[in-house]
Amino acid sequence: MKVAALLLPLLLVFGFVARHDGFGLVEPAVGSGDESHYLLTVSSLLYDRDLQLQDDYRRVRAGGAQAGLSYRGNELDHHTILVNVRTGEQALWQRVYDWQVHQPCTQPCVPFKKLTEKFAPGPDVIEVPAHPPAWPLLLAALVAPLRPGPESLERVAANAIALLAYLALVATALAAIRLGFSAPEALGIALLAGLASPWLAYTRSYFAEIPIGLALALALWAMVSRRPLLAGLAVVAAAALKPPFGLTGVVWAMDLWLQGRRQEALKLLAVVVAGGAGIASVNLWLAHTPIIAGTAGFIPGAPGLGGVGVMLFGDAHGLLNFAPWALLSLWVASRPGPDWVRFISLGAAPYLILVAASNAPDGGFCYGPRYWIPLIPWLALLAMQARGARKLLLGLALASALVGIPGALRYRHLFNAPAIAALRR
Repeated sequence: MKVAALLLPLLLVFGFVARHDGFGLVEPAVGSGDESHYLLTVSSLLYDRDLQLQDDYRRVRAGGAQAGLSYRGNELDHHTILVNVRTGEQALWQRVYDWQVHQPCTQPCVPFKKLTEKFAPGPDVIEVPAHPPAWPLLLAALVAPLRPGPESLERVAANAIALLAYLALVATALAAIRLGFSAPEALGIALLAGLASPWLAYTRSYFAEIPIGLALALALWAMVSRRPLLAGLAVVAAAALKPPFGLTGVVWAMDLWLQGRRQEALKLLAVVVAGGAGIASVNLWLAHTPIIAGTAGFIPGAPGLGGVGVMLFGDAHGLLNFAPWALLSLWVASRPGPDWVRFISLGAAPYLILVAASNAPDGGFCYGPRYWIPLIPWLALLAMQARGARKLLLGLALASALVGIPGALRYRHLFNAPAIAALRR
């Protein structure tokens, strides 16, 4: 509790950032990319009490605020899976319509060029989220007690996201103390992650990265506390938000088995398998497919190390451009160390390999290194472990803050922009 109290100023910082564009006061609002579609799903859950989105997109086009106040009247491409409830057929919306070719039409038609005769709008065809529904479900559950109206949903949701970002750093600090770091070091780890990285910008984002970071921080705390059931539940939570993180639990269970901790391994694996089966069952019920993983699913990219280079050094999305102190994290992760270092290295590996092997390792249209954001708390723990390089860490952290703080204040304007753009007027 003492750590949580000492970190309370971070919550105030997150609230300040959410309400400023530069240093001008603004209302919290969705940015671009997937954010408006997540908010639209939250709106459907709160006001329609369902996950059928076809009517919500029509309402946005007619001037509704379901996707955010700035998107009223917008002809959005649909981030959905089309399902024929009569035949059971399903397909991603992007494979049925060409989102780049608008075609005027009268509702209930969809104002984009159709690529197939199947899935014509009608009572037999519904649209459900193409992104994992766990994040909109969580956000809707957090804001529902406050009964926000459509006009205030963005602001209330922003407060909930800021709270989750704060809780993730509290969990990271508590994990740090459990790992043997001192209380000042644990606070330094939380501040490093929260103020000297793009984590600060994502506290005002409606992407799912912040809650995944919270789940992973809790999972690591449970692992080092030798609580495999809790670790499994946290991993399942992360997997519900982004499916590749289910593999984190699998590799952790394998590691525990090889370390001779077989009872813990079996408990962890049992929870992860049961949770994965539960997620797949919900997806089958909702969308007639066991995996819901975005508007394109997993598309392999070109072989080689190109994806790794983009993730680390890419001009607009490279981790080391936005948080150069993470170089120390990678160095620590590559060397022998205590069990928790291995847990982080092994736990992150499947996810990072899949991202690097995809055709979009940069995270798509977003601010900075989006795919790294859930791992920022873990990276901060690793960086603080480089005890012989604390002065270097401090210098790199200050350089990161010089990018991260202006970047967070200008978040809406910096999608796909280089890190240095945050310092330009």
